[in-house]
Amino acid sequence: MTKKSLAKIIYLGIIFGFIQGAIASELPKSESIEFKEREGSRWAIIDFTENECKIFGKAAKRVQLYSCFAIVHPGGKVSSITYMLTSADAKLKDNISCRLSDSKTQATLFHARFSDNLPREGVGAFATYAQARNTTEDGSVYYADIAFPAWWLNQNKHVNAGLIDVRADDICGISYYFKPSTKLINLISTF
Repeated sequence: MTKKSLAKIIYLGIIFGFIQGAIASELPKSESIEFKEREGSRWAIIDFTENECKIFGKAAKRVQLYSCFAIVHPGGKVSSITYMLTSADAKLKDNISCRLSDSKTQATLFHARFSDNLPREGVGAFATYAQARNTTEDGSVYYADIAFPAWWLNQNKHVNAGLIDVRADDICGISYYFKPSTKLINLISTF
């Protein structure tokens, strides 16, 4: 089992109520899709490359993005996009779970860009809350994951309308980038 696969299994364990750690690896060179099933539930995990996921900002200079993936359920429902980070800097925790993270009024501002540079009803600049902001420590290495809901990708509604990419400015100090890939669009259409 690769370190990347183990990290995803661990993250899914957290989603389903298990407490586990995380192990880092690099972003894959090519996208991959894994289909999972447990207790009558099915879902797919699609791993993205550095072409589809990036992090920016002053706080991002001290961290490494080692995994980025989306969870897709049958019917093409994208539940979340997760960025997994690692750092030797203890301040990683502050940049993921900053004090404002506990506030229900804290949002991450997303900016969607379309091929014709025109806005779309229901998506454009919009605020959303992170589904998860978790940090763990393993000796002198710190791990974090931040998951954003991805309703704006569901049913191919917006990706088929010319969505090029989405940038997100997070109040905790890291900016996120996401570009929908052909594999993701096909998975949404066929799963």
